[in-house]
Amino acid sequence: MPRSGRVWHARCIRFEEVTIACIAESSSTPAAVEPSARMRMPAWVSDVLLGLPVALGALATMPFADASQNQSPWAGLAVGIAVAAALPLARRFPRTLLAVTTLIAAAAPLWSTANLGLVLACAICLYRLAAVTADRRVVLFALLASAGLLVASVALFGPEDRYVAWMLQPVAVLVGAAALGEATRSRRAYIDAITERAERAERTRELEAERRVTEERLRIARDLHDAAGHQMAAINLNAGVAKNALPNDPERATALLTSIQHSARIVLDEIGALLHLLRGVADDGEALAPVATWANIPLVVESFRSTGLEVTADLATDIDGLRGAADVVAYKVMQEGLANALKHGDGAATASARVVDGGLVLRVENLVGTSLASAPSGRYGLIGMRERVEPVEGSVHARREARRDGTAFVLEVLIPLPPEEGST
Repeated sequence: MPRSGRVWHARCIRFEEVTIACIAESSSTPAAVEPSARMRMPAWVSDVLLGLPVALGALATMPFADASQNQSPWAGLAVGIAVAAALPLARRFPRTLLAVTTLIAAAAPLWSTANLGLVLACAICLYRLAAVTADRRVVLFALLASAGLLVASVALFGPEDRYVAWMLQPVAVLVGAAALGEATRSRRAYIDAITERAERAERTRELEAERRVTEERLRIARDLHDAAGHQMAAINLNAGVAKNALPNDPERATALLTSIQHSARIVLDEIGALLHLLRGVADDGEALAPVATWANIPLVVESFRSTGLEVTADLATDIDGLRGAADVVAYKVMQEGLANALKHGDGAATASARVVDGGLVLRVENLVGTSLASAPSGRYGLIGMRERVEPVEGSVHARREARRDGTAFVLEVLIPLPPEEGST
């Protein structure tokens, strides 16, 4: 190879390296992972860095013809500078600018202005197109069309003794630019997908936290209702009776006031225990858990009897298979059922528990008080009861029945018994 050809070839390689370095620098840090907009490279700086190789590459004229054709380096430089000045438009119109630049580069040998800068400009436009176009078919078509025109230009005007070398150079530059643009687009898409998943995970965590807070509020409301609800109802009932009995029957009024004092002490103790439970530890530093098991249901019945409710109970304490969450739910349901009978009944209630087809059926019956005959069947008591029963896949049925002696309120709750351990 003559010395002039070797020098020109070295200049071509150097310009290609500079161009690829500028392209890589302009796409090395996507906006999605940049910590601040002030750290981002301004667009005009990137355009200048990419335009300089194009303008300087115009000095490396392609020896497509003999010296007798009198190539004009100044004309090629002017074309290269004009194309470099138009490169910022490739950000918004990559397809249009790629088509125009390719046509100029392919037709430049006709006016003896062919130079390496025009090939680099085509590569930059192709990179811009590949970096923003998700459809690879569009990028592939643009690559084939641009490379085809440049190869055809080399075939028509290039040196006959070096066809292959001159044909491979523009193709290699364009393929490298397209691959780099595709890599940039894929990386940005990957980072966007990661960011979206992180935001979605954050939203999911917030929704889960809100759900847990709501469930905890409902649990606290149920525990507070169960801890003090029936005792406060007993206090209210006994206070009304004591007020009426005080003028004519002081002894009965005194007994009722004693019962009120006892119920109030129980309420304070239960609320104190609930506050300790909410704090998480007891006075001795050990975890505190409420004692609410079906084995203690006789104590609940006796507490209601002490408040004046006549309870006819058929409640066996040794029910096979009743354990875990079902045990606690059965205790709370019976406690709430008797509390409703105390608040809304005529002073008497019947409670029973029996096992039917692998499930525990709890039943509480009472006649509705005369002043409450037209009152609704229940409010927060039944709501809390259903909320307790649903997690163990149970059901709550409440209804009113017309009888000869009045209107009866019937509460039936079905609690499935858990299977025996080790059984399938």
